[in-house]
Amino acid sequence: MVNYPPTDEAVKQEVKFYLQEHQNMKSLLHFYEKLYAHQRGFTNSLTTYSPPQTANREVMQGKPLLAELALPIPVQPTLELAQTILLDACSELLVKNEQQLNVMCNLMQSTFTADNIKEFYSRPSNLSLAKVQKFLFTKHDTAELAEQQLAVTAQVIRSALQMYFVYFAQQMQAAIDASNWNEGVCPVCGEKPMLAMLRAEDGSRVLECGLCHTQWEVSRIRCMSCGNTDHSKLSFFYLPDQVHRRVYVCSQCHNYLKTVVLKELARDIIPDLENLMTHFLDVLAADEGYGESGDKTTFN
Repeated sequence: MVNYPPTDEAVKQEVKFYLQEHQNMKSLLHFYEKLYAHQRGFTNSLTTYSPPQTANREVMQGKPLLAELALPIPVQPTLELAQTILLDACSELLVKNEQQLNVMCNLMQSTFTADNIKEFYSRPSNLSLAKVQKFLFTKHDTAELAEQQLAVTAQVIRSALQMYFVYFAQQMQAAIDASNWNEGVCPVCGEKPMLAMLRAEDGSRVLECGLCHTQWEVSRIRCMSCGNTDHSKLSFFYLPDQVHRRVYVCSQCHNYLKTVVLKELARDIIPDLENLMTHFLDVLAADEGYGESGDKTTFN
């Protein structure tokens, strides 16, 4: 199931809700309002993608559909979308500076026209924020950009590219059966989940992919990073005033997964925004020694 990008009405309701307690996040939330609008318009311009004949068989064999398949991603429309998003990102998230904006635009242009860029960015394994940032840092002269500007540029590039993966996942929904997929990576693109939700109706655990936004159901008694099912090594914590937000941790691999208990809420959530607005839980988990030290980014 893929419900992305969220509708304009849903976004406005969630932004209004979060601003009640997080006025300091106003600029970031307004940027995401604009981002979703651009992504919705872009999705409407894409043409139908025909599912591979082996789609369901690949999932049944325990392999994400895009594990060995590179999506065809056209450079020019993706660059145009990224440039549009970048202008909003600079307006909402950064101090106005024409010179630095030009540097970021040039970095974007040179990135999308670099040799073998299609091969690199057409594979989901290369699109974590950490890897995009590393690519920018190692392939281009970024000395004129501060860390935050480089991080914003990476987020914009990922936000533009991800729409092809979202669209692919939407086209594949009717073609695959992921009911037996109990893995800690997305059955479509292989990305790690950004968030877990305990379903209100029955308490089942549903994961949401951070790239193509596919949702899939998994066992509750299992670490999604290492597969550990030993009860004594699995636990969770939460803040006393936010019992609906939990952080599930594994003492075997020291990874964690943020989880929302939907039964405790009186509203639907947009997982993407909930993940952003619970960054403080990532900080708490890191302070307790959980998380992958090699996969950190400065912008989420």
